[in-house]
Amino acid sequence: MCESYRMLFWNDLLELHEYDSFIVAARAFFLVVSGSIVIPPVINGKPVTEIGESAFQNCTELTHITIPEGVKVIGDSAFSHCSSLTSISLPSTLEKIDNWAFYDCKRLKSVNIPENVEWIGDNAFAGCESLTRIRLPYSLDYIRGSAFNGCTQLTQITIPENHPFFEVSNRLFTWKCGSCIIRTLMDPETRSFVIPEGTIAIDDSAFAGYKQLQSIRIPRSVQRIGPAAFADCPKLKNIILPPGISEINSQTFFGDESLKKIIIPDSVSDIYEEAFCGCQDLAEIKLPENLKSIGDKAFADCCELKKLHLPEKLYDIGDYAFANCSGLKTLRIPESVGYIGDDAFLYCDDLTLLVTRGSYAEEYCGIFEVPMRIVDEE
Repeated sequence: MCESYRMLFWNDLLELHEYDSFIVAARAFFLVVSGSIVIPPVINGKPVTEIGESAFQNCTELTHITIPEGVKVIGDSAFSHCSSLTSISLPSTLEKIDNWAFYDCKRLKSVNIPENVEWIGDNAFAGCESLTRIRLPYSLDYIRGSAFNGCTQLTQITIPENHPFFEVSNRLFTWKCGSCIIRTLMDPETRSFVIPEGTIAIDDSAFAGYKQLQSIRIPRSVQRIGPAAFADCPKLKNIILPPGISEINSQTFFGDESLKKIIIPDSVSDIYEEAFCGCQDLAEIKLPENLKSIGDKAFADCCELKKLHLPEKLYDIGDYAFANCSGLKTLRIPESVGYIGDDAFLYCDDLTLLVTRGSYAEEYCGIFEVPMRIVDEE
């Protein structure tokens, strides 16, 4: 079968986008693609230069693929959800691996990225839970932490020592410029971790998915924590946020169900969507006085949250922001609030909102029949 894929039937196996001088392998008919295949360098007399978006997506029986010389781009989600893929052969001509390219290739164990690759997109290898090592080239100048989101077995990244942008040290893969942590390489059984002094930023998903991680120490030098940086760490209990951050990004602590207490620094003005969603044990949280917005589902499913003080400068409360916070009994809405999203308090069955007469919050409660009490009458 492998030989027939090499020589014949490519018009039957792939949707092809033909141009004047080249061809793009655009979409495989996944029901007939299985085993080990070799894409030919020339189809219909034209060179193959790109593996198109979603080309082999969901080819769950594909175990190995050889991509020919001449291919420069592997498109978005090109091999995503190829759950049986164990190895790939990449050409020296490759320059770009796009977003989600090998997402959820659960059996992929190691990858050698050839020289000339400059770009590895967001979530390119996310969900590759068997990936233990990857070799990156000197040519690389763009990669984000989300590229390895959920790759908790990844403990070895090899990169040239004299690389101008990246380095590996102290179990961390980092940007040299700005001291940004791209991805931790710690053992998946690690329970505690200390981020080095001088670190300025923690990238997207940098520590996401570590099931045994219980505590992490962040130095005061950190000024930015990216989306999902500590998401899906179900045993994480202890963390102190540094005073210089200006926002809590989306999904920063998503699904950290053992987190019990958090103090958000006064420097923070925005809490973005799903930042603490699913933190089921979160019972105590101190919000900063300068907080202006709480994003969609920011505190959804925080079932143990029983009391909360909303600061006087708050303006936005997003959709489902406190959905299923079933422990809340009363919550005072500041007069400054000018927007409350859809079902912001869904399934908060025992909750009564304390509002000011004539405020937006009073109007909101009246329209959506949310239980309320006028506080300036007391």
